[in-house]
Amino acid sequence: MLVLLSAFGIVLLGAFAQAVSGFGYALLTVPLLAAAIDPRSAVVVSALTSIGLTLTAAVRERAYARWRVAVTLTATALLGVPVGLLVLMYAPQRLLSALIAVVVLSC
Repeated sequence: MLVLLSAFGIVLLGAFAQAVSGFGYALLTVPLLAAAIDPRSAVVVSALTSIGLTLTAAVRERAYARWRVAVTLTATALLGVPVGLLVLMYAPQRLLSALIAVVVLSC
């Protein structure tokens, strides 16, 4: 129960950061969730819980979107999804933790 409550608090904190700044949800939730649960589950939980935030922001801000840029970014991200899934499925947890740390620190 404590893990569930801490995960809820982490997701709430990430949603607050996203609402205030417009970015940072995954940068905040993934490392904190990885400390509370395993890194593989942290990435999945963060990705699944960000769907609602992303859709809400997309609908609310669609009038300001630069569609050519949005389509390019989406297509590029979709090309990277299979590689990310392979890493997520087959990389050991220590390597995933190190990758999370490197990405967060580099951002």
